Amino acid sequence: MKNQHSISYTLVRVSLFFTLLTGYFSFSQNKNIHELNYGNTVTVNNSNRNDFYNLAFKLHPTVYLSNNEIKNVYGASSPIKIKLSDAFSIAILKSLTQKYGDTQLIIITLNNTTNFNTKLDLSFLHEFKKLKYIFIKCMLKDSNDKVDVKNLLKLSPNSTARVFYKTETPS
Repeated sequence: MKNQHSISYTLVRVSLFFTLLTGYFSFSQNKNIHELNYGNTVTVNNSNRNDFYNLAFKLHPTVYLSNNEIKNVYGASSPIKIKLSDAFSIAILKSLTQKYGDTQLIIITLNNTTNFNTKLDLSFLHEFKKLKYIFIKCMLKDSNDKVDVKNLLKLSPNSTARVFYKTETPS
C-alpha cells in the first residue's frame, strides 16, 4: 500500500514538472519582441500584449503571401492574419485591403539583407480598418548585422496599429 502512494506521488510530481516546463517553453517565444512608438499609437505596458501574442503565435484564419502572390488561405472563416514571407509581397497586399478587411495582424518576414536597406512603404495599411498590429521579423544572416526597423518603415500618419519587431539569426 505504501508503495502505491509513493508511485502516485512520483507521477504527480513528474506531471507537475512537465506542466511547468511546457509553460516555460510556450512563453519563451515571446522574448526579444520589441515595440516601436509612432505618433498615433498608444504605448501600452507588456501586460497588454496578450492579444498580440495570441494573434501572432496561435492558429487563426490566415492568408499566406510569397513572391507577390497568394500562396495559401488557411481557415474557414474570414482571415484575421496575413503573413508575408518577403518584402516583395507588399505590392499584392495593397490590393487585398477590401477583400481581407477583417485583418487584425500583418506579419512581414524579411530574409534578405537588401530588404533592410529599402524603405518599406506601409502607408496604405490604415485601409485595413480592423488592423491592430504589424509584426516585422528580421532574419539576420550574421549576429553582427543591425537593422534600424523604425527608419525601415513608412507608415501613414493615420495609422493606429501597434508595430512590433524581432531580429533573429537563424542557426
